[in-house]
Amino acid sequence: KPSYGRPAMFTTISWVFLVAFFSFQALADAQCILTGGPPKATNGLSFCEKYTNNACCGPPHDYELEEALTTLLDAGDSCRVRGDLRDHPMSVIYCLPCSPEQPNFVNGSNVYLCKEWVDKAFGSGDTLYQPHDLDKCGVLVSSPCKDGAGTEILDRDRYLCGDDYVIPSKGEFPKVEAFLNGFSSLGPFGLSGDDGFSYVVVPSSESQVCFNSAKTTGSGVLLLVVFTAAVLCA
Repeated sequence: KPSYGRPAMFTTISWVFLVAFFSFQALADAQCILTGGPPKATNGLSFCEKYTNNACCGPPHDYELEEALTTLLDAGDSCRVRGDLRDHPMSVIYCLPCSPEQPNFVNGSNVYLCKEWVDKAFGSGDTLYQPHDLDKCGVLVSSPCKDGAGTEILDRDRYLCGDDYVIPSKGEFPKVEAFLNGFSSLGPFGLSGDDGFSYVVVPSSESQVCFNSAKTTGSGVLLLVVFTAAVLCA
């Protein structure tokens, strides 16, 4: 007596394996901006340490990212970050180039941040910029280098020509997105305005993948495989 269920079962299993194969292959082909290759384990990172086992950067990048953030937040002794610098929301921004998710939440020249994470980290409405005293203490952004005619000199190291004191909520920065895009030298090197990138805050419900500190690349692939299997078996 012929069996009509076996071929369908084998077809379903084949589709699941194909989806899994191409999903993981896509991860293997993902190109990190700082390293030019796929995310991989690296020697211990101290600043962006949570990415040590699967990172888009190496120890030299890690050191420079921490140095840039420390200078940004150095608004005087009373405003020094107390406790672990890595808990500061700007540290999460400055570690984005090291995230293994970076090839996913960077699309073209845009860096996509999930609104849910932005609101939680930086506050919203009347509480905007209040967490971690960002508005109370302000930040030091790099001043552009200019020649005798007042024309900006490009390709200069940050803070080489001094800094400017900025209070995020003042003037043209009523939103985090505007603040992050307000200065070309603000943000982590590799993903800053100097590198041609802009930050875009979007709801996580949109089709575009956005950065959310709670997400991981691996779990996303696993969910894709499980969802495909459920659809095919239905």
